[in-house]
Amino acid sequence: MYIIYICSGGVPKVWWYGVFDSHYQALVIDLYDTSLRDLLRHHNHSLPIPTIVNIATKLLPILADIHNHSIIHRDIKPHNIGIRQGHDGQPDEYYLFDFGISKTYMLSDNEHIMFRDNKGEEGTE
Repeated sequence: MYIIYICSGGVPKVWWYGVFDSHYQALVIDLYDTSLRDLLRHHNHSLPIPTIVNIATKLLPILADIHNHSIIHRDIKPHNIGIRQGHDGQPDEYYLFDFGISKTYMLSDNEHIMFRDNKGEEGTE
């Protein structure tokens, strides 16, 4: 999904992908300073309200852009949100990665996929 998705930002750039050492599938993306999971752990899982608003303000346009390209991420969690720090050492840029179980929700004829109820949860812990 990384390969077909080109957005205005918020998704890591893919530098290389393929098979490594004859049998390992690999994806090389930018290195980030930390993840939202690490930030939460550092703050004992309690962030100030202004920080939460800042995170949401930066992540929602990324999600909107992804959805505008007919993609559902399906595994949004703190571990899958990368953070780049600004010059002041504070979180500045957020990136969403791990599109391993993402899918498109529009068919080739621009019809929405069928809704399926009672499907169970997707994602990883």
